[in-house]
Amino acid sequence: MAKLERKKKHHEPNVVSTSAFVSPTGLSSLPTAAASLAKMYIITGAIMAGLAVVLGAFAAHGLKTILSPSELATFETGVRYQMYHGLALLCLPGLASLLSAKWANRIALCFITGCVLFSGSLYVLATTGVRWFGPITPLGGVFFIAGWTLFVVALVKGASTASHTVAPSNTPKKVKK
Repeated sequence: MAKLERKKKHHEPNVVSTSAFVSPTGLSSLPTAAASLAKMYIITGAIMAGLAVVLGAFAAHGLKTILSPSELATFETGVRYQMYHGLALLCLPGLASLLSAKWANRIALCFITGCVLFSGSLYVLATTGVRWFGPITPLGGVFFIAGWTLFVVALVKGASTASHTVAPSNTPKKVKK
């Protein structure tokens, strides 16, 4: 009888995960658009973080003799903030059990735009000395601040107010035929 009960648990018909992000155990049960969204965040975050490591190593070994200490510090600031926000993008799908897809998209857009403007302008400023990139840096900082502010707002609002959550659901729901 115990075998029969276990067998029923493993073969429940019509059970579908409502998870919107890739989970280690349920990739095939995810909606395609939601899995693509999570994958996009993870890929973008991995590229940003990986590139930050490469640029940091390049600065430490290749630019150390070329740039002044001040320019090197400027370059390293860009690397640091790129890494912070790359890691934040990597974590967004996992932390998104409390967010809607709409909010997650806004946050990701702010972090990516902030990285391009803030870190990118610092890289160009440090390596070329072109000063007109200076005013672009604070604009990137504004995007970072906006992204973190949106993250707090999204957490306060929660996923329950959204029509589509981007969060993994811990309990599968039965689908009625």
